[in-house]
Amino acid sequence: MPITSQRDLQRRLFLELADTLGQNQEFCALVQGHDDDRDTQLGSMILEASATVGYEIHQSQSISQSFVTRLGTADPVQLSPAALRLKEMFQEYKSMTAKRRCIQRKVADRISFKEKDIDFRGLPDNIPVVFVDPLPIPYPPKDHIVLERHYSTVTKQKAPSKAPSPGTYQPST
Repeated sequence: MPITSQRDLQRRLFLELADTLGQNQEFCALVQGHDDDRDTQLGSMILEASATVGYEIHQSQSISQSFVTRLGTADPVQLSPAALRLKEMFQEYKSMTAKRRCIQRKVADRISFKEKDIDFRGLPDNIPVVFVDPLPIPYPPKDHIVLERHYSTVTKQKAPSKAPSPGTYQPST
């Protein structure tokens, strides 16, 4: 099938780029990682692969973000299995990042930190990280029952009982 336009050529080259990156084990490991310079490393690897494939990348925005956006909007039918797996990895990373941010926000709210006091890892700048050694004995100890309460201690009030409808027999007390 002949390529009819520059747009079709770019689409075909992008699909080839996605397939090439999906087969690269180092790139896939980097996609799933949480390194500080993850976007920079992804961008450089995408640039290298795009030069190999011949795909033109505009450097006006984040290279990795534009690649992820384009991959997310690509038709799944046209993607190779490696590119589909890569797309799923990016989606999983995005959902995990969103979950972590939500958890960090909830923890910060509970301990009364404002969002501006917290760096991107969810820790205040002025509080050092302390690692605690594991317990010397397993928890809970053998043959012990641990009672944990995961609900509030406030008891719910029972709904008032319904008054008997007229004409029903009520024994006198």
